[in-house]
Amino acid sequence: MNQPRDDFEAELARLQPQALSRSVADEIARELDRPARMGIADRCLACFIGAGALAASVIIGLMGWQMLEDSVPRFDPPAPMIAQYPPASVGEYQQALARSNGPNFELFR
Repeated sequence: MNQPRDDFEAELARLQPQALSRSVADEIARELDRPARMGIADRCLACFIGAGALAASVIIGLMGWQMLEDSVPRFDPPAPMIAQYPPASVGEYQQALARSNGPNFELFR
């Protein structure tokens, strides 16, 4: 049962690859030495990948910025102070200066 298989394997073992001609070898060497050039499809793909990476970077940056803005506590501005008494008049200032004996008010006399 294994006899036909063994005969086939023996025949395959006797086969040798044919040697390449010199022109074929030179053509392969020239093709390998040439720099790789991207086709239009490859350039479009690279462009779309770059644009996608840029869009992802912008989205991540905006999300990070939003997280930073949300983490900063917001304080309400202090309520404006409301005077409980009406402002002093010029006459009241003059009376206060006349009654003062401190060294700070000596400049105003």
